[in-house]
Amino acid sequence: MTETAAAEGSASQLASYLLDKGLTGLGPLSSAASLANKYLGDERYGDDDARVAALIRWEIAKNFSTGFLTGLGGFVTLPVAVPSAIAASWVLQARMAGAIAHIYGHDLASDRVRTKILLSLAGDVARDAMRDL
Repeated sequence: MTETAAAEGSASQLASYLLDKGLTGLGPLSSAASLANKYLGDERYGDDDARVAALIRWEIAKNFSTGFLTGLGGFVTLPVAVPSAIAASWVLQARMAGAIAHIYGHDLASDRVRTKILLSLAGDVARDAMRDL
C-alpha cells in the first residue's frame, strides 16, 4: 500500500470515527438524536424551522467556546491545540447536523443520511469533488 493510500484510509477512518461520535455522543455530549428530541419536546418553538434555528444558535456558541478554550495555551500548545480544536469542531458539527436531520425526520442510521452529514462537514472540498464526478 502506498503512503497516499494509507493516509487516505487513515483520514477516512478518522472522519468516520468523528462522525460516529458526533451522532452517538462522546463523553458529556449526548447523541444527535437526544439533542434533537430536546428541541422536539420543547413547546416554545412553533415549528421545526424555529427549533433548528435555536439549535444552530446554541451549537455555534458551543463550537466557538471550544475553539476559544483550545487556543488559550498560545503558541506553545499550538501543535496539540489545533488538531484537538478541529476534532472537537467536527464532533460538534456532526452532532448538530445529525440533530437537524433528526428534527426533519431523517433516520440517522441510514448510510445515505450519514454520507450527507459527512459531506456537509467536508464543505467546499466535497462540493468540488462531487462536481468533478
